[in-house]
Amino acid sequence: MSASSAQQFGPGFFTRASTLPFFSEDMLEQVDNFVEHYEFAKNALGYSKRILRGIMFKETYVGRANPALEVPFSKCIQTIVERVRMEFGNNMLEMLSLEFTNQAFKHKSRWHKDLDDGFPYLNVFIPLDDINEVNGMTILKVKSGTKIELNTPRNHWYSFDGSITHCAGAGNQTGIPRRALMAVFRLSSDPEPATLATARYKSVITRRLNISSGFKRSRPEPIVPTRVLRSRVK
Repeated sequence: MSASSAQQFGPGFFTRASTLPFFSEDMLEQVDNFVEHYEFAKNALGYSKRILRGIMFKETYVGRANPALEVPFSKCIQTIVERVRMEFGNNMLEMLSLEFTNQAFKHKSRWHKDLDDGFPYLNVFIPLDDINEVNGMTILKVKSGTKIELNTPRNHWYSFDGSITHCAGAGNQTGIPRRALMAVFRLSSDPEPATLATARYKSVITRRLNISSGFKRSRPEPIVPTRVLRSRVK
């Protein structure tokens, strides 16, 4: 399925692997360097850092990076947004969150939906390793019951609506990396999803901003007791 027009984007929509690379070689090297040295935040859904790691939520970093690495990576983020808008012909698409995943499983993950509130929820995967039967493909289960396996070369991309039932498929070899960036897009006209994941991302941002600004919640002044204790007459 081709992502050539805005009319195609919506609930149940997906694209297979792109024919063209996503990043230039120089930019791909910058992405590799960033994720290797980034101090990720714990993912909002409660997964371990080894599996799904938060990078950004609503244009704010939820982890920590060397400022020298954030500058070139910000250009990579701009490329992600511009490329997705161009591919879908829709400037109303905004990136809600960006995560790094390395889900190389011996067994497939559970079938699940990311969100099903009636509004398009676009997951864009940009693999940093080849994704195939060796390390486990993303598998979609569409309404007809058909299972779609998405194998993708490094630095190409695929996408799907988060309301499609899906899982991370099992690989046939262990220890093979399965690194990818996962960018989530919503239409700017759609309501922000009121999910636990969103709330947790916001709490991470709040803590990070408070720490960086030196803000500390003041401790209440101790209350001087007014009660007088009298000893009993023995």
